[in-house]
Amino acid sequence: MLDHLIENQAINWLQQTIPSDATLPSRIEADDRWHYLNRNKTCGYRIVKGRSRSGIPWWRVIFNDFKNGGYTKVFNSYETTREWLATNRTVSRQSTAKKFKLTGQQIAQKKQQSVRYDTEQLWPSLSPFPNRSQEYYQEKGIPLEWLGDQVRFGNDADHPFIAPKEKRGDYSAVLVRSMINNQPLGIQRTYADGTKRVTWGLDKSQIPSITILSPDRTKPVNFLEGFADGIVLHQALQQSIIVALDANNLRAAVTAFHQRSPYRAGCVWADNDQWKYDHADNVGIIKGVEAAQAMGYQVVIPTFTDYDCSNHPTDLCDLFKLGGLEAIQKLYHSATNPSRGYEWDKQRLNYIGLRQVNETVSLKPFHSAIKKLCLSGVAQTPLQPLETITAEIIQVITD
Repeated sequence: MLDHLIENQAINWLQQTIPSDATLPSRIEADDRWHYLNRNKTCGYRIVKGRSRSGIPWWRVIFNDFKNGGYTKVFNSYETTREWLATNRTVSRQSTAKKFKLTGQQIAQKKQQSVRYDTEQLWPSLSPFPNRSQEYYQEKGIPLEWLGDQVRFGNDADHPFIAPKEKRGDYSAVLVRSMINNQPLGIQRTYADGTKRVTWGLDKSQIPSITILSPDRTKPVNFLEGFADGIVLHQALQQSIIVALDANNLRAAVTAFHQRSPYRAGCVWADNDQWKYDHADNVGIIKGVEAAQAMGYQVVIPTFTDYDCSNHPTDLCDLFKLGGLEAIQKLYHSATNPSRGYEWDKQRLNYIGLRQVNETVSLKPFHSAIKKLCLSGVAQTPLQPLETITAEIIQVITD
């Protein structure tokens, strides 16, 4: 029923859109190809249709007037689908779910197909020549020659496993591999505006990472989040880099590498999310320090006290734009062993973001940090009076 409704809506939209000298055929083609509407071939339509991941049908109709450079109008079925589902939810909710909703097994199969498509078909076919997505690296101040052959470029218009509303056009891509067995897990796409997306179905339990290798295997390995930061750090140090997809994956990447190479030195580079304290924790520092603690690696925390901070710098790319590669090389010499136990619990309290006082639930991270600090303090100095420990904790909070 919904399929016929969308088709009728698309035909009505085309009839209202085409010019007077064009004729709509009795049977429209939805084959993702251009079809002309008059003999002079001055206008035409193209229809792409499919189903979402949950099985709901969608149509995208494009009309183009090719005269004088042409103009384009687009019909999407999202509004039609939304209205139909809202109207029929109480009447045919169960039948709609049965018709469109995929089972868990079907979704798992589609995710596997998505991973195979990206790693086996798409990645080898991507271009080495930059497209509009290079603006992201240009904005970071990274020359294109630094990217080497590790970055490829493509467009997501015809990608079968990306929903139409999620498509953004040109992107740059890097291959993501498992830290466990080095097998490809998918790709990470970066668009011109900095938006990042990974392959649908990418298995994070396999500890995904992006590796930038250095020929000298005797030097330490550096861990951080963010591929662009990894490119800059590699240029500054000429050492091997392992890039985690996000801060929460950093500790797993460090642990997996240490199990594979237990005698090789390592260094974790944290992001300094210092401008988020009004609503969030400094996750970059917290996760970076905890990752270094896990395997006894050193940690580096970027500071920007000598630079203009009007743009709220947080990571190595920001530091590179402010001070060049020399600033990163200088920062490398500030690597230290991370604090542990009671000392770290005191420091960690400084990285807990402020919350709204009237929202009890949002205060939980701060309360948890204080509780952990109290327990750690008692374990550290069990013979001290509780008043002494409490006073020291209050002093830390008020500093």
